Amino acid sequence: LKWYLFVEQNEDIALADIRQTLFINLAISLAVTLIVIFLTYLSLGRYQSRIEEMASTDKLTGLLNRHAFGILVEKMVAAYRRAPQPISVLLLDIDHFKNINDQYGHRVGDLVLTRVAKLLRENLRTADFAVRWGGEEFLAVLPDTPLEGAISTANHIMNTIRSIDLKVDSHHIKGITISIGICSQTVNADNRYDDQVEMADRAMLKAKADGRDRIVVATVSA
Repeated sequence: LKWYLFVEQNEDIALADIRQTLFINLAISLAVTLIVIFLTYLSLGRYQSRIEEMASTDKLTGLLNRHAFGILVEKMVAAYRRAPQPISVLLLDIDHFKNINDQYGHRVGDLVLTRVAKLLRENLRTADFAVRWGGEEFLAVLPDTPLEGAISTANHIMNTIRSIDLKVDSHHIKGITISIGICSQTVNADNRYDDQVEMADRAMLKAKADGRDRIVVATVSA
C-alpha cells in the first residue's frame, strides 16, 4: 500500500525529556568531579603534612631534628634581635650510654632514648623546644629564660630522668643520669646561635669530665 505515517510534535516538547536527562547527567558528573577533587585535596594535604613531619622530626624519639632546629632558631633569633630577650640553651648527654647498649643491646638503648626524650618534652614549656642532637645527645632551647630559670629547669629534668625505672624482658634498667651544659645569653645583633650551642657543648663536656651527673654553666663574656 506504500502508506507513510507522519507524526507532528512540537520540538520543545519532544526534546524536554532529553534535555532533562542531559542536565541530570551533567549535574551528577559535576558532583562526582567535585567530590573526587575534594578527596584528592585531603589526601595530598595529609601526605604533605606527613612528608613535612618526616623531614623535621627524629624518627626514633619524635623530637625535632637538627634541620628543623636550624630553621626555627634562626627565625627566633631574628625576632629577638628586634626586641632583645634572654635565650637559654641546654645540651644534655646520657651518661655511660655506650655501656647500656653493650650490656643490654641496642633495642634497650633505643627504649632509653625514647623515654629520656619523652620526659624531656614533658618537662619543657610549650614555648620551649627539644631536639635530638645526635646519638645520646639532646638540645633544649628555652626562649625568654634567664640563667636562673634555665638552671631550675635543668635540675628538674635531671631529677626526673634519675627516676627512670625500665623493665624490659629480664632486664631492669634504672639509675640513668645525664650531664648538662648550659649557655644563657641575651640575644643582640652580634650573637650567633651556633656559638651559643658550641658554648653549651663545651660546658656539657666539662660536666662529663668533672664526673658526670651534673650541670655546668658556660662562661659568657660580656
